[in-house]
Amino acid sequence: SSAGAASRHVPVGNKELSQRFDELYWDVYAQTTRMDISLGMDIAGLSKPTPADYLYRVIPAMEMLAKVQPGDFENRLRLGIVYRWNNDQLAAIATHEAMVKEVSRERPALRARALLELAWSRIARVSWNRTFDDPDILQAYREAEEAFNTTDRPMDKFVAAYTMGYSLAFTPK
Repeated sequence: SSAGAASRHVPVGNKELSQRFDELYWDVYAQTTRMDISLGMDIAGLSKPTPADYLYRVIPAMEMLAKVQPGDFENRLRLGIVYRWNNDQLAAIATHEAMVKEVSRERPALRARALLELAWSRIARVSWNRTFDDPDILQAYREAEEAFNTTDRPMDKFVAAYTMGYSLAFTPK
């Protein structure tokens, strides 16, 4: 998160808003140049650790926590995000799909968040592979739309609308 704040140069005063903004920044960044989020310092020839170095270190601990405490949905959401940022596309989608299946409609905030993360995981796969008009991009749009209609939280509504708009970039027709 702090690496995102340092890279984006956009001051955000509210802690929760800043964290969500950083996540969106990395979601979009992970579709583009990706160097410091996907390459470790030794591979990239850099003198200090990159965000990728921290991602590689945290994955085994998060995977173990998901196994021993599957009810820790926040960890599982973040594990899927880390997979996505690490370009482990299928693991990201599978992690978030499992959550969407498990989270009941009686938990609208958590369900909306899981739907949004699943949509971003699908977008990441489609955008990285440059497979325009892939059926997953339409599914991502529908998941973001469901999240928009499910939540009453303004930040999640904004993220859902942004996600729908972003997914349209990969549907040229």
